[in-house]
Amino acid sequence: MFRYLAYDPFLFPSEANTQYELGDSLNKKQKETLEIITACHLYKSFMNAKKRTCRLLINAREDYDTLGAARHLAAKIMANPGFIREPSTIVIGWFCDIQGLVEYKDPSKPCHSRGMMAGLVCQLLDEMMGRNINCDLSFIRHAKWADIKSFNLQRLIKVFVTLMNQLPKESQVICVLDEIYHYVNWDARHDAFNAIRGLVALTEGKKLSADRYFKLVLTCRQEPLGVRRWFKDEGKIIDVKYRRKPRR
Repeated sequence: MFRYLAYDPFLFPSEANTQYELGDSLNKKQKETLEIITACHLYKSFMNAKKRTCRLLINAREDYDTLGAARHLAAKIMANPGFIREPSTIVIGWFCDIQGLVEYKDPSKPCHSRGMMAGLVCQLLDEMMGRNINCDLSFIRHAKWADIKSFNLQRLIKVFVTLMNQLPKESQVICVLDEIYHYVNWDARHDAFNAIRGLVALTEGKKLSADRYFKLVLTCRQEPLGVRRWFKDEGKIIDVKYRRKPRR
C-alpha cells in the first residue's frame, strides 16, 4: 500500500511541525484572527467533544499570500501533543497547497484530491500499525489493487472507511484539511467535492460501526465555492467576518 501510493511517513508530521513553528511570525491582525477562532464556542465544542462525530468549516478571511491564522491553526491541531498522547485518538491531515502526490504511472501528473485521499489512507494505516492495531487488508482483491495504484478516488474512500471500522471501539480520528480550495478550483471530475462528500458522510455516522468517531475540520483562508453546502447547518461554520469586533 505505502509503495503503491508513494507514502512518506515523515512528510506529514514534519510539515505540521514546520508550519506550527512559523506561527511566531504571525502579525497582529493574524494573531487577532487566531484568537477569535480559538475563543469561539463552536471551536471549543468541536475540539472538546468526546465520543462524537462532527465537522467544522473555518473561514479565516485572509489573504492567500501569507502564512495566516488558518494555516497555523491547522498545524496546531495536527501537532497537538495532547492528541498524540491520547491512546484512543488519531490525528491525520493534509496541507493542500503544500503536500502533493503524483500518478503511479505518470510522475509528471499530479493527482490533487486523489493524492490527498491516498495520503489520509496511508496516515491512518501507518498510525494503526504503529499502535499494533490489527489491519486486515484482505478485502482488497487483485483488481482493487490496480484501482489503488491508479489513485482511484472511490476505491481510496472505501479503503479509508473500511480501515476506520477496523479501529478498536471508542477510537476517535481527527482529520484536518487545510486550504481545500486549491483542489476545488483545479481538480477534474469534481474530485474535491467527491472526496469531501465521502468524509462528510463519516461525520454523519454513515458507514461507521458503533463506538467509532470521526471529526473533520476544514481550515481556509478563504471559503472555497460549493463547500458550504455540507456545513450549512447551525454550529458547523466559523466565519471570522461575522465574529470580528467592529473597529471604533
